[in-house]
Amino acid sequence: MKKTWRIVLPALLVGSFISFADTKDKREINDKAVTEEICPCEMEGMDPEEAYNRSMANAGVSQQVSKETPKYLNPNIPIEERIDDLLPRLTLEEKVIQLSDSWGSKGIARLKIPAMLKTEGLHGQSYATGSTIFPHGINMGSTFDTELIQEVGKATAIEAKAANLRVSWSPVLDVARDARWGRVEETYGEDPYLVGRIGVAWIKGFQGEHMFACPKHFAGHGQPVGGRDSHDYGLSDRVMRNIHLAPFRDVIKEANAFGVMAAYGLWNGVPDNGSKELLQKILREEWGFEGFVVSDCSGPENIQRKQSVVGTMEEAAAMAVRAGVDIECGSAYKKALASAVKKGIIKESELDANLRRVFRAKMRLGLFDRPSIENMVWNKLPEYDTPEHRALARKVAVKSTVLLKNENNLLPLDKNIKTIAVIGPNADQGQTGDYSAKYAPGQIISVLEGVKNHVSSSTKVLYAQGCTQIDMDTTGFAEAVNIAKQADAVILVVGDNSNRHENGNKKSTTGENVDGATLEIPGVQRQLIKAVEATGKPVVLVLVNGKPFTLTWEDENIESILETWYPGEEGGNATADIIFGDENPSGRLPISFPRHPGQLPLWYNYETSGRNYDYYDMPFTPLYRFGHGLSYTTFRYSNLKATTKSGDPGFVTVSVDIENTGKRPGEEVAQLYITDLVASVNTAVIDLKGFKRVFLKPGEKKTVTFELNPYLLS
Repeated sequence: MKKTWRIVLPALLVGSFISFADTKDKREINDKAVTEEICPCEMEGMDPEEAYNRSMANAGVSQQVSKETPKYLNPNIPIEERIDDLLPRLTLEEKVIQLSDSWGSKGIARLKIPAMLKTEGLHGQSYATGSTIFPHGINMGSTFDTELIQEVGKATAIEAKAANLRVSWSPVLDVARDARWGRVEETYGEDPYLVGRIGVAWIKGFQGEHMFACPKHFAGHGQPVGGRDSHDYGLSDRVMRNIHLAPFRDVIKEANAFGVMAAYGLWNGVPDNGSKELLQKILREEWGFEGFVVSDCSGPENIQRKQSVVGTMEEAAAMAVRAGVDIECGSAYKKALASAVKKGIIKESELDANLRRVFRAKMRLGLFDRPSIENMVWNKLPEYDTPEHRALARKVAVKSTVLLKNENNLLPLDKNIKTIAVIGPNADQGQTGDYSAKYAPGQIISVLEGVKNHVSSSTKVLYAQGCTQIDMDTTGFAEAVNIAKQADAVILVVGDNSNRHENGNKKSTTGENVDGATLEIPGVQRQLIKAVEATGKPVVLVLVNGKPFTLTWEDENIESILETWYPGEEGGNATADIIFGDENPSGRLPISFPRHPGQLPLWYNYETSGRNYDYYDMPFTPLYRFGHGLSYTTFRYSNLKATTKSGDPGFVTVSVDIENTGKRPGEEVAQLYITDLVASVNTAVIDLKGFKRVFLKPGEKKTVTFELNPYLLS
């Protein structure tokens, strides 16, 4: 059988993958790091051995090693042989060190084993001061733009690598199936297809810079009971495979993700961090995953302390090792793994499979083949927040902004407006969400600043905070109402507080382990909205939040509503770009907005029922459904066609014409949904299976085409 060889070259250098076919059983070429430019044309058709030698020579890695050099330090020897040579050299204590997280997998000076340092990179290099703070995960889902998010992955990798980091514990591939969950902000939304497409794009961008992504949380983490973080829902095998496992399969099969983080929860009564079903049978045996698995922090400890399926910490550590947790974030391995070996609970040789995966990652990153760097850089670096990365952050914020309502075409506002009032607790305060880098001075642009940057020099801009996000103090209402009365229009900016311990607000309203029962806009902010609306002035409501709110009153009474989520460092400018018409809104909701939390859980791709859907006191449908988003122009769809491949109806081509029938240029997000009219099992009423952005000038028409295959139809 012919074998396919692949050299993985950093996109920083050549931006492409090159495949080689060879009949000989030669080592994997993509195990080596390349650090200097290689022309792809020079490699085309080259023998794999010669290609590897050329790449290493260009990388400055000497292949001339002394006879005394241990095999595991010799870059000319296949990786698995190097690992075979290394494993017997480690003491038990050193093995435990390699399997224990300390800002990554630590190095061991005695054996010249390098560290493999990691970051959290959900929306930028978070272990930093002044790195680019991109819009959060839920924003990225709202873009429905894979090419754009691939750029974000690449930019995040460039900044992380500058700080000596080579792994990122991201992206979050949890499918958010309960809007009350505090970690909705980290996700790409409620649909497994969308989550998978955005995840594949981010990882391709990130790993294209010769870095490793570690998507999380595997698996079922996005559907907790009552929206309470990590509470087990008891998901069936069918729900797990159709919904929660699907995005992980996508990124492993298509983007070659080299890490996975196990979730806190349980599946079928077994902790995910101790589940051979998840971490061995599905992940490795079914999907062919060759990378490493990390635990979520304290996950193996919880096996004993909270989930109580074993009686001692030694048993918990042994269970996690055997299941396939290769690097533990927490203390179970550090405190109890060596003891478990000495007590005979687990054999020392059983650790070797886990160690092999850790060393394989370090060698594939080329860390053994250059001087080891043991420490990350926390300070501001020249690679951080470059003009190009700031522009990218602004572009993501613009494309992720969702226009929920625009009655009477209130938006866009005229930049020459005489007087404008900017009101609200989030008007002059940036909200960036969990896992953000530390801000540099002046890095975060507020909505108030953005407005001032956009309006004419003759426009009078008035500002009042009105209230805080969480306190019940209404004394600021009077000032807010007073300036609203003076203005020709009001921009009212409300939402969540994600800044724990900043500006005197010590309570966050969203984020990790911060779940909400009511989905109400926190504090007295709704009272502020009503007070300002009562002035009779046109109101543009801007939401800055990490998860959906119930907005039935606002939908009935406010003319224009913008959902901006956590829009990152350029959020203020991006919001003003939309408000004043420099940009046409094109974001789409990646998660449904319920009318009331009593409808939850609620998602668009529900399965059919034999009974009624509506409640006696309200419809079952959401206020704003998944995929919703308005524009300043209008689009017309026509000429829908679906053709099957001759002799194989499992392959379907779908095309449709889209025309801009309005007066402004704009981007439409074409969304392809399918339904199975008759099936052997009950299926969702509709399922998203394709989306494409298309830019159209007024009067312009284009044809958009989608390709469906048997997997997408299965």
